[in-house]
Order: sequence, then structure tokens, then C-alpha cells
Amino acid sequence: MKTRTLLVSAFLFLSALYAPLAAAQANPWSRTVTAPNIYSAGTDNSQFFSAPSSLLNSNTITNVAWNVGLYSNGATIQTIHVCYTPYYGGSAICENISNNRNGSSHIFDGYPAKGEYRITYNLTGGGTYPAYPSFSNTLTVTWQ
Repeated sequence: MKTRTLLVSAFLFLSALYAPLAAAQANPWSRTVTAPNIYSAGTDNSQFFSAPSSLLNSNTITNVAWNVGLYSNGATIQTIHVCYTPYYGGSAICENISNNRNGSSHIFDGYPAKGEYRITYNLTGGGTYPAYPSFSNTLTVTWQ
């Protein structure tokens, strides 16, 4: 009986010791959606990604990753940004990813994971419009 009590006590002690580590584990969510149609050159065209409603206000971003495509309408300049706006409002924080179409960033680290995310395209330098995408974009947010 003493051995069983000792084992149960050790299990409870270790569970309590490692519980905070499990709570701080990084968790990702990911969405893949078709890129937006673009109807004219020189305008911002955004694609929005909503965070899961199950996120708490205390959950924070630890990484944002993306995989985005390019339009084949002949535009010579395709400016692409990934942006984050806090759930409670405020200014958007954006990073230019035009030269890094498959990458990740820590620029959003520490901000509440419950927020609005978007990928924005601005096409210039010619091309035909409307431009319809033949690709999807993926956004992955890792949080704890």
C-alpha cells in the first residue's frame, strides 16, 4: 500500500510540475484560401484570415508563416504584405513579403493571437484586369 501511495504522490507531483510547461506549448492554426480577384491596378486587395474563436485573450503569437502565389496577368510589380490587427482594435502591423513568398516572421511575436490577419496584394506595372488567381494562399499562426 505504501508503494502505491508513493507512486500516486510522485505522479501528482510530476503532473503539477509539468502542467505549466504543457500550457506554454506552441499551437498552430492554419488556413488555405483562394487569393482575391483583382479588378484594377494600384489598389490594395486583401484576403482575410480569422483566428479560431477558441483562442483566449491571453494567448500570444510566437510565429506567423505563409505561402503565397503570384498573379499571371502580366503585372510587373506585385507587392504583397502580411498584416495583423489586434482583436481589441488598433493599427495594423504589416510586413512586406514580396521577395519572400514562402517564409515566416517573428515581427508579430508577443501580440495577442486573437486578432485579424490578412494578406494584401497591390499589382502595378501593366497587366490585364480583372486578374483572377490560379492559386491559393496559406497562413499559419503559431501561438501559446
